[in-house]
Amino acid sequence: MDTSLETSGRSPPNAPGPYMGLADEVVTILVGPEKTPFRIHKGLLCSKSNYFRAALEGFFKESTEKSVHLSDEDPGIFQFYATWIYSQKLVVGSTQGQLSVDVCCRLYVLADKLGSDDVQNLAIDLIHERCTRNYDDDISSSIVDYVYDNTLPDSRLRAILIDIASYEVFFDDAEDLVGVNPDFIFEVVKVLSRRVPHRLKDEKAPLDMNRCKTYHVHTDGCSCPHTTPSE
Repeated sequence: MDTSLETSGRSPPNAPGPYMGLADEVVTILVGPEKTPFRIHKGLLCSKSNYFRAALEGFFKESTEKSVHLSDEDPGIFQFYATWIYSQKLVVGSTQGQLSVDVCCRLYVLADKLGSDDVQNLAIDLIHERCTRNYDDDISSSIVDYVYDNTLPDSRLRAILIDIASYEVFFDDAEDLVGVNPDFIFEVVKVLSRRVPHRLKDEKAPLDMNRCKTYHVHTDGCSCPHTTPSE
């Protein structure tokens, strides 16, 4: 399947406005073991990703071959990223908020590897919305394992999943915890143990605080495009 986003110098369909870099050369990103091709304008790609900037503007073979192979990534997840490169949205249309927590977690991990802070923060915001607004979107043990296998201990993604489990999830019995990553359970228990003395008081959960300061990642000096004025 050729998922080309090449537009011959014109903005892609449904993408707002002219974009800097659309007159630039097009590079090919091969995703997954099947090498699913995505053809994207180099200028745009490098402006949004530290990883691609280093690979395509440095002295690596990818720079001369004008191609990068992401062998371990999922083409389905990368499609959301490629859409965002052109439109600043993960899905063209009004369905972005319907992306599952599972997809958003995987997208966050991809964006973390590619050095795209804005996509990480957008994924965090969507996870926050789905898990705090009664969308009934559970955090599965498999996605917890995936997150813990692909992030560092200080990951903001780990932090928000721990807080969601601690403040938004009700465990009916011990069977609810069977098969869940033990490191994750340990962190949740730590949060719950800190909450015990304060349960009879008005407590403001981290999920209700300034989302940008608590869960976002930003380069020094960058303003947050995903924080509402009230935050």
